[in-house]
Amino acid sequence: GDAAEMRAYFMREGDLKQMRRSNEKRYAAFAQKLDLNSDFPQHLTAAFDGLYTMAYLGEDLRPYWNKNGEKTIENLYKEAEKEYKEVMAKCYEFDRQLMADAYLVGGKEYAELCALAYRQSFSAFQMSESSDGELLYFTPQVGPIDEYYPASPLYLRYNPKLVEAMLNPFFLL
Repeated sequence: GDAAEMRAYFMREGDLKQMRRSNEKRYAAFAQKLDLNSDFPQHLTAAFDGLYTMAYLGEDLRPYWNKNGEKTIENLYKEAEKEYKEVMAKCYEFDRQLMADAYLVGGKEYAELCALAYRQSFSAFQMSESSDGELLYFTPQVGPIDEYYPASPLYLRYNPKLVEAMLNPFFLL
């Protein structure tokens, strides 16, 4: 539905159970109310299936998770739920390591800035694989240095293969 309409309705009613469906097609939006006082941890899984992540040298490339076109978004959700606890444990461990490393170098504020920069830069990029099997990791508009430059030190430290994948589009031409 329409995001602004959904927000206003949710603030007024506290849920979206009775909200009519909107015919507005400008933006995709959804909402889910989680019980923060629950005895059980809650989470919400969201994903976007663009079918093709990027066009590269005239070739439409699928997202890396579906590079061969054999998976569905529905199965991705099932897999994510099945692996949720294991993946979250790895995420927490990575967060602890990132914060500890950055804290030693520059203190609490620097560590928090590094964590924010890592998440923001990670979400700005898309991953795919070329027909030649080269890993590609770039922004929808290849080239803006304002996304590549701040991401590089963190990726060099924690996953150098992502830096290589970021640079592949520039060197494979």
